Amino acid sequence: NFEKALYKIYTNELIVENDLKQIDSYFYPLLKNFIYAKHNYQFEKEYYQAFYNLFWFYRKGRTERKKKVDKYFTTSDKANLKLILTQIK
Repeated sequence: NFEKALYKIYTNELIVENDLKQIDSYFYPLLKNFIYAKHNYQFEKEYYQAFYNLFWFYRKGRTERKKKVDKYFTTSDKANLKLILTQIK
């Protein structure tokens, strides 16, 4: 289910609350940051850099890392981020 949610985020599909209920809350920050990673965000924590480097699209953009990516968010990115943030406590 975690992978399914990643796929939905990557393909600009909306995740729904039921998707999140099927995923351990440990993974919520990874989902949240995946939205940033798909727009080449430069993470400060090495953990996130290392995790998202597992994905080809993130490795490909190594030289183009950005600190401000909000302006690149799609409508679904914004909706998914809002939903995920409501679940992170």
